[in-house]
Amino acid sequence: MNGKTAVITGASRGIGRDIALLFAQNGYNVVINYNTGQDKAEQIKNEITEFGGIAEIFKANVGNYDDAKKLIDFCVEKYDSIDVLVNNAGLWRGSKPFVETTSDDWKKRIDVNILGLMYFTHEVLPNMIEN
Repeated sequence: MNGKTAVITGASRGIGRDIALLFAQNGYNVVINYNTGQDKAEQIKNEITEFGGIAEIFKANVGNYDDAKKLIDFCVEKYDSIDVLVNNAGLWRGSKPFVETTSDDWKKRIDVNILGLMYFTHEVLPNMIEN
């Protein structure tokens, strides 16, 4: 292992899952973020540890600043530094026509797709700059 750490948001399935596996296969400690799908996150962690990789799972809603802070604090405490942040989490709920989309639908999308990226980047940058 190279001792580097990668945090991947939305890593319990899809592209995030593949990114987590790729970083682990290249020797990174991997933190698998999920909000729903704990079983899938645990499966990915198990896949990684089966081939000798190091992985942790962490439940956090990326659209919630406090959750983002807790996840980053956990990573810094566990691994001392974070070398890579992949802001992968994204949300597009349902297939409603645009005119039927509610303000709550838009708020959830903005919280995850825009604010989540800002929250995680804001929290991780001081550690990255320091290291």
